[in-house]
This record gives sequence, structure tokens and C-alpha cells, in this order.
Amino acid sequence: VKSLHDEVLLVDGETVVTNGESKKLPSAAYTDSRQDFACESGAKCILLKNCKLVKQLMNKNCLANNRLREITCGYSGDEPLVCCPTSAINSPEPINKGTCGQPLLYNWWKNDYQGVGGMPFIARIGFRSKTQGTVSYPCCGSIISPRVVLTSAHCALAQTAKQYVWTVRVGEYDTSSDPDCGRTFCAHPVQDILISHVIVHPGYEPKTFRHNIALLVLRHNINFSVNAQPVCLRSHAAPVVGLRAKLV
Repeated sequence: VKSLHDEVLLVDGETVVTNGESKKLPSAAYTDSRQDFACESGAKCILLKNCKLVKQLMNKNCLANNRLREITCGYSGDEPLVCCPTSAINSPEPINKGTCGQPLLYNWWKNDYQGVGGMPFIARIGFRSKTQGTVSYPCCGSIISPRVVLTSAHCALAQTAKQYVWTVRVGEYDTSSDPDCGRTFCAHPVQDILISHVIVHPGYEPKTFRHNIALLVLRHNINFSVNAQPVCLRSHAAPVVGLRAKLV
């Protein structure tokens, strides 16, 4: 499926969210070769009614018309053709344990360093106003790979009639300055990266917050630096009851 920038998508069995204004492409007649040329690698131009993924999105009201426009590759009579994925999406390779979860300044400072670059895995989730175009950051997440941020489902789905999830900001320490500077150095400027799509845990229950987890897949890779690094994820379940945690 072509890249979706400002809103969210749903992938087989997983929830996704989108927004936008309705707009229909002009009717067009293409040859099969031109139709497929209009799609990115890994997708084929077929009738919308034959694409299981897109039909699933539409049936759950998770695909806005302007998002449908972006993956539309033509018409066969009055029936729209869409770029339908033909291959599975590979999961990103896990980050090496030795390179995640700690600041690059780890060897310079004590383990409790809290300054610029001290929590490089934090990402701010930006929501865009539909009327003013401004961006606010009501919630956060954690960088887990160059193109994926882990957050809560209630954050990812927090769109309203006035705003919708739009971007991720990484590398920010002090919201009043850019770049952020410590006593001995200045970090790289913040990075604002548009969200391609959102994947919400299929078992998420809004009333009880069960399985309250979601992934934000970004349009472009994060440039890892002293103030933007991935957090570590456990490769297996581990008991955490009674352990001391730090809220960041």
C-alpha cells in the first residue's frame, strides 16, 4: 500500500485510524501494465472489491476517502482499482541489546544522568488541528526501531472532531529551545517525522484499557544520535510485580 502520511491505517486483524476530506479521482482507463506501474513494489492494481485488506479497512470505517484516493490506481468502468499488497510486511529486525536502552553519554556520566540525551528513547506524539493546522503533543511513546514508536492505544486512537494523530517528535529535552544544549555540548535538532500508519493491538478494550498498546509506523527512518536512540524490549516475559519503576 502506498505511504499514508498524516493519518492511520489498519493491517490484517489490527486496528488503524485515519482522517481526511473526501475527494474522488477522475475516472480513467489504464492498461494492466500502467495500472501496476502506478503501485509500489509489493502491491498490485486490482478491483477494490477483490482486495481483502482495503475492504476490511472500509468495513470498519478505518479508511477515509482521501486515503483511498492515494492508493487508487484507476477505474474499471465505475469500479475503482486499488494498489493491493501482494506480499507480507516483514517485521523490523530487533535492535541489538548492546546498543539500546542507554544514553550515548553512559560512559561519561553516572547511571542516573538526567540531562540532554539522558532519555533518548522518548518520542512525543503530535496531533494536528483540522482547523488551524497547529500541532500539539498530548502523549508520548518510546522509540523501538528506526521507523517504529511504541505507545498506548488510547493515545494512538485519541483523535477527535478537531484533531488527529499526525507526527512524532524525537530528540527533544527542553521544549523551549532547539537545539538543546548542556553545559559542555549541544545536541542535534529535534526530528519531526510524519506517521505512515498506526497498528493497534487487536485485543484492545477501551473501557478496561486491556491490551492498551499500539505501534506508530513512521514514513521515514529516525536518524539515531545522542538524543534519539531506541529503548530495549524484553525478548521474553518476565515478572515485574514489586519492582521499582521510573516514570519518564
